[in-house]
Amino acid sequence: MHKMISYPNGLRLIMKKLDFLRSVSVGVWVGAGSAYEKSNVNGISHFIEHMLFKGTTNRSSFDIADSIDKIGGQINAFTAKEVTCYYTKSIDEHLEKCIDILSDMFFNSTFDEKELEKEKKVILEEISMVEDSPEDVCHENLAKLFFEGNPLGQPIVGNADNVNSFDKDKLLKFVSDHYCPQNVVISIAGNFDFDKLTELVDKYFNQKFESQENCLKAEPAPKHLSVPKAGCKIKQLEQASIAIGFPSPMFNTVDSHPMMIASNVLGGSMSSRLFQKIREELGLAYSVYSFMSSYKNNGIFSIYCGTNPQNIEKAVQTVVDELKKFLKDGVTDDEFERGKEQLKGNIILGQENTTSIMNVYGKMLLVSDQIFDLDQKLKAINSITKDDVMNAARQYLDFERACVSCVANRPAEDLLQFLN
Repeated sequence: MHKMISYPNGLRLIMKKLDFLRSVSVGVWVGAGSAYEKSNVNGISHFIEHMLFKGTTNRSSFDIADSIDKIGGQINAFTAKEVTCYYTKSIDEHLEKCIDILSDMFFNSTFDEKELEKEKKVILEEISMVEDSPEDVCHENLAKLFFEGNPLGQPIVGNADNVNSFDKDKLLKFVSDHYCPQNVVISIAGNFDFDKLTELVDKYFNQKFESQENCLKAEPAPKHLSVPKAGCKIKQLEQASIAIGFPSPMFNTVDSHPMMIASNVLGGSMSSRLFQKIREELGLAYSVYSFMSSYKNNGIFSIYCGTNPQNIEKAVQTVVDELKKFLKDGVTDDEFERGKEQLKGNIILGQENTTSIMNVYGKMLLVSDQIFDLDQKLKAINSITKDDVMNAARQYLDFERACVSCVANRPAEDLLQFLN
């Protein structure tokens, strides 16, 4: 059973009661991320996420961690392209303590200058860590190529120059503009009393929001039409990373599930076409997979392969051949049923812990203004036909809008030629 409350100031609360459990997860979702940042402050959403753990007027950084540890709970956060989320998980008897701590972080963080300078070093190390992961670099470069000129192409962590330029005033200005009730969803899943929980959220969040007439309502990145591009970054590595990107459906739209089934068929598991062809038959790669990233106005369907640098061109050609064969011949009955059951299984199995449930309810409400309904979701998936899958695949897997990224120890040939 779920309930939603929309407050007059724009704050929304979504509650999913699971009284057969003894845990509860609380998430504070904010419409802030790299897709809402100007290029000169790219990375600021992620920086703010870090700073909210560095102390408040009531608790030090250690006190925040210690307060959660003392109740046997968990606290964490993440920043994505279009959302930032701060969340806790605990046994149900400590629900108020978790809400109190999240509220304190949200409203009373001090953004201490000394902590800010230390956190710059931490985030610069995080940027270096990404640079040391060729797979991450490959995906970042693909986003930059595919979404060129669109804020969705910006990295979530930003860049070193921006990070070094951040100061307290810049952070507080971004918080003032974006951390306002119209941009916030509180998502809670687990065992609780509806009336008591509503009182707690009103006390710790709703009443603490001041009137913010200048709030910058999170407007999505504009619709983007990709054009073919290829880029290869040279790094001294033993293996080459390759990623190919195509358009994909926007978040939670009619073509989303058919394309997810197509992704399962192509590269979603060990029985998928790309895995069987590239790894099992040809031995070209250890890792090969496909996935969708969906946003408010855009989406990207990515295929990744890690292979010997000598085999870059062969791997790209093999992926393209398998895609063209799929688009020409269509999906088989067995593949279709397997892909559909995989999608249903992923959704249902994801509903078996309170944090996952909190995540799906919070993100869907914040990003699409819709309430997640498992039964409706499964009904919609069961109604999908093979024609739905192939119509979506043929619409989105458009080689005239594809981009290719690689990270390798040698320059690659013009990879776009393989997409013709």
